[in-house]
Amino acid sequence: MNKGELVAEVQARVGLPKSQVLQVLNTFCEVTTERLQAGEEVSLPPLGKFQYVMRSARRQRNPQTGEMIDVPEKATVRFRPSGALKGRVN
Repeated sequence: MNKGELVAEVQARVGLPKSQVLQVLNTFCEVTTERLQAGEEVSLPPLGKFQYVMRSARRQRNPQTGEMIDVPEKATVRFRPSGALKGRVN
């Protein structure tokens, strides 16, 4: 499902105009991004939580050459699904 399909599905279920659904979805994405950039966790109880995580620096093997390289630390986002979501998917 892509963004357009999600907007159409929500619009069909809720009955709001697509423009409003799109505005809410875009605002949700902006707020989530801002909170993660601030180092906060964003929790959505029925789905799970987004976490800002720093991956530590490490040594890793380059698969093409076999040479060991240094990988610097990196900021990333981790999504952890809730138990309820896992149960419904399985």
